Formats: sequence, structure tokens, C-alpha cells
Amino acid sequence: LRPAGDVLTLASNGKTYCVRVGERFTVLLRGTVSSRWLEPLASSNILKGAPNGALSLVAGMTGASFAGVKPGKVLITSVRPPCSGPLGGRNEAQTKFPVPRVYPLHSCATSRRFLVHIIVVPDLRS
Repeated sequence: LRPAGDVLTLASNGKTYCVRVGERFTVLLRGTVSSRWLEPLASSNILKGAPNGALSLVAGMTGASFAGVKPGKVLITSVRPPCSGPLGGRNEAQTKFPVPRVYPLHSCATSRRFLVHIIVVPDLRS
């Protein structure tokens, strides 16, 4: 399955998508001003963050753009607090702790977690 219009939304939750190396797509998660989704994270360097100058978000929307870097499988996760456990993240004063690659989904209710499987395949068009 390919991301419809190269955009993943809450309707994409739990699904698997294929993209080619070099292709870009965006994740847009609608919350509210007082209850936003956290920034979507990619679980490995198979995807990289991709600048998107067109990404101007309305209040309550969280988004991120990614590009396929090399073939493989990766998870994209996000959560919408409150959750029952700590979500992790880097404390700026403690740089030895890396930014997490996935959120602890088990800490959040099903309706407050987002998970998509991405399979990056080689671009054989060239």
C-alpha cells in the first residue's frame, strides 16, 4: 500500500505502507490545542526527516515529513498524552541520554497511540 497523496493520518494507524528510496511522505495527526500528538518518530535511520516548506499546520495538528533513505523496515510512532508511564525524551541538561526512536506505546490507551509500519524498497525506476 502507498500513502494516499503521500500523507499518513490517524486513518493510517496500524497499517503497513511501502515507499521507494528517495520518496517523501508526510504524517499529519489531528489533535486539539490542549491535547496534541507528540512529534512522530521513525524507529531507525531507514527514514530521515525531510524538510517540507509547505507544512503549515493548523492549531492542534502535529506533523512530520520523512524520506526513504535505504531499503528496510521501520516504525513510525506517536502518542497523545496523557499516558500512564513516562514517554522518555532527552533532557537537555543530560545529553548522554539519546532521544528515543519510538514512544512506549503500551503507556497510552489505544486511542492515544499511533503506529505505522513502513517498508522502504529500492527505487528501480532509474
